[in-house]
Amino acid sequence: NIIIWDRFEIMLINSRYKLNESKTGVRIMATEMRGEEMESILDNDIYIDMRPKSSLGTKSYYSKILTKMCTKIINVPLLKHHRLAGITFCLKNIAYGATNNNRRFHGSSCCPFIPKACNHKIVKEKVVLNIGDALSGIYKNGPVLMNRRDRFMPKSILFSTDMVACDKIGLEIIEKKRKSKNMISIWREYGTPLHVKQSHELGIGNYTNIDHKVVVM
Repeated sequence: NIIIWDRFEIMLINSRYKLNESKTGVRIMATEMRGEEMESILDNDIYIDMRPKSSLGTKSYYSKILTKMCTKIINVPLLKHHRLAGITFCLKNIAYGATNNNRRFHGSSCCPFIPKACNHKIVKEKVVLNIGDALSGIYKNGPVLMNRRDRFMPKSILFSTDMVACDKIGLEIIEKKRKSKNMISIWREYGTPLHVKQSHELGIGNYTNIDHKVVVM
């Protein structure tokens, strides 16, 4: 009884998944569907009401995939630099992947939207494991890889029950690479990863005192 899901249908199609919205087999679907299906997949009872207002209003609705269909969620993000958020990894993957009408929150380093979205009781209860894909990543000019020289190979997979701790370790991996290239810290760029620290302050996870164990294979 498994659902594979992402924010947009096109993301799944481009990754060579065949959409399956039936009640049998491994279901493959998206938070933002096309046409009437898009409205049916959003949970009208669970949302974030924040400005700025867009053509869709001030509400960002959570996907029923998260609120109704899944009992437990394994979050599988990719490690990438992000021009506006500093980093996109566990926290941003959930905040933007499980809600709609969120493009309007990319200003101010995506704060406080990411911490607010991840601080919902349902998210805390259901996201039980994070498997961070850092086999390869993007250390600058992210999140979309436009130049192969912006890609690097940490050759790592991060396992954690804590989204904040996983993002902190991901930040350290990117910062180490940037330092080796004599680049400035992400914290000194326009888009800084403030959402990671704010999530720690809200009690979503740990930014400090992380029990980090490394297994070399």
